[in-house]
Amino acid sequence: MVEEIPYDEIIDETCPSCRMTIPLGTSKCPHCGYQIREEAEVEKAAESKKVKVEQLMGSSNPTWFGGTLILVSGILGVLTGLYSLADPGTMVALYSDIGLALSNELVLLWGAISLIFGLVAIVGGVMALRRRSWSIAVAGGLLGTLASGAVFLGTILGLLGLVMVVSAKRFFWS
Repeated sequence: MVEEIPYDEIIDETCPSCRMTIPLGTSKCPHCGYQIREEAEVEKAAESKKVKVEQLMGSSNPTWFGGTLILVSGILGVLTGLYSLADPGTMVALYSDIGLALSNELVLLWGAISLIFGLVAIVGGVMALRRRSWSIAVAGGLLGTLASGAVFLGTILGLLGLVMVVSAKRFFWS
């Protein structure tokens, strides 16, 4: 479980002279006028505040969880694709058990498509985890839902990850 830091500890600090609460990074106390730090220290404290806020956003934003789901969906898609290419007869038998009559050629084609879609989903999951490219993350989530083939768990995970990433566009840098 992630340790929660109270909002006041991130934003405010205390003046060493009058013990009043002041904004983090202030060079001079607005209450008593005490010189707390030099201007260079103010810039460093402001950067520290920014890093703390980014760390909190990184642990609570949905891009991490959505990206992980898309990544897992892509891995399942790649595994399904590889298995379909390696042993199409077993996949034909699996699908015939659920009432679908497929040929070996169709299973091979779907295996190749699933492999490619799974690779794109893996790239999309990584982009979501890094919060780099929202459009690639969305494309990865969409293709992750389609790549899963017989592993329907991958479809569900890809769809959940896609919804989370689409709703978290504001967390992406580009």
